[in-house]
Amino acid sequence: MWDPFSWTVVGVLAPLAFGVGVSVLSMTPPEYRIARGCFWFTALFVLAKTGSWVAGGLADRRMLGAVVLVAVGTGLAFILRWVSRKQLREAAPRVGNAEVLAAVVGRKRAELAADASTLADGIEQLVTEDIAERQKSGEPGPPINVIPLRAIRQERLVARYRALYQLRVHKLLGECDARGFFADSRLRDANSDPHDTGSLYTVVNGLRTLAQTLRDTTP
Repeated sequence: MWDPFSWTVVGVLAPLAFGVGVSVLSMTPPEYRIARGCFWFTALFVLAKTGSWVAGGLADRRMLGAVVLVAVGTGLAFILRWVSRKQLREAAPRVGNAEVLAAVVGRKRAELAADASTLADGIEQLVTEDIAERQKSGEPGPPINVIPLRAIRQERLVARYRALYQLRVHKLLGECDARGFFADSRLRDANSDPHDTGSLYTVVNGLRTLAQTLRDTTP
C-alpha cells in the first residue's frame, strides 16, 4: 500500500516544494504568498513525518526528533524572514524613488561643494603664508593695484602647491565629472599647468565658483 508519509515520498516532495518556493521568487512580479506556502508545506511535511517516525519507535528517537524540530523551526523562521526582507527591498524603490535619488545627489553635491571650498581655503592660506615669508625676508611685495595671487613669483610656491593640493584638486574634478557636475575648463587647465603665473589665482577662484555652482544646483 502506498504510504504518503514514507521517507521516499518525503524525500521527493519536500525538496520539490522548497524548489517551487524559491523559483516563484524569481518570477516577475515575485509570488511571495505562494513562496511562503511552499516553505510552510515543506516544514510541516517534514515535521509530520518525523513525528510519526518518533511516535512509532523507541524512546531514543525522541532526542533526534527534538533536534529535527529545532532545525526545521529555525530554518523556517529564517527563510520566512528572508522572504519578507526581499519583499520590502523590492517594494521600497517604488515609493518615493525620485525623492530618494534627489536627496542622495543633493547630499553628494553638498559634499563636493564643501571639498572645493576647503581646497580653495587651503591654497589661499598657502599663498598668504608665502606673502608673509617674503615680507619677513625683505623681498618686494606685489605691485599696487595688482591681484596678489597673480603677482607672486611662483617657483617655490607652485612646488608646495603641487605637493599639497594638486592631486586633491584633480581628484575633486574627477569626482565632479563622474557625477555630471562639470567645472570651468579654466580651473582644469590651470591645475594642469603649475608653471602658469596665474594658475593658483585661477584655481582658487575656480574652486570657489565650482562650490557656489554646486550649492546653487543642490535640490
